Amino acid sequence: MTFRAITKGKKEYKAMNIEDYREYCLSLGEDVEEKLPFTAFRYASGVLVFYVHGHMFSFFDCDHFSVITLKCQPERIEDLKAQHDCIGKPFNESPKYWIGVNPDTAPDELLKQLTRNSYEIVKAKYKRRAPSNSSPLQLPQRGERGLTPGQSSRFKIYKLENKQEW
Repeated sequence: MTFRAITKGKKEYKAMNIEDYREYCLSLGEDVEEKLPFTAFRYASGVLVFYVHGHMFSFFDCDHFSVITLKCQPERIEDLKAQHDCIGKPFNESPKYWIGVNPDTAPDELLKQLTRNSYEIVKAKYKRRAPSNSSPLQLPQRGERGLTPGQSSRFKIYKLENKQEW
């Protein structure tokens, strides 16, 4: 990894560059995907988004690597902002659930910790919502199971629920 040395007061630390941050996000798990979903929008065409279970946990503009937006627990946000100057408002997300981190001034370990936290929040939330192994209700298609081409499967279910014969 290559880092930029950052000096803050008497304390010197290393900040991640854009390539290293991308590699770190992808290393969080096999279930991480990256996409450029906003290419149709003029001012957001360079936004790179990282997903887990199909939901965002981190994104930033590749053209202006100045803010990384991350998911965070609402009760931690004010404390993090008070403790670290590099944490501020998120880009285009609710400040109640998201934070913005300046990668130029954020220490490497803090950025990794906040990114992993964001990944874990989203992964835990949407893992619970994953479909169970039981098969979903299969509705009959037109022309199958007694339906004529002019009838819909909803009509048959309604009739069956009301115990009416057709």
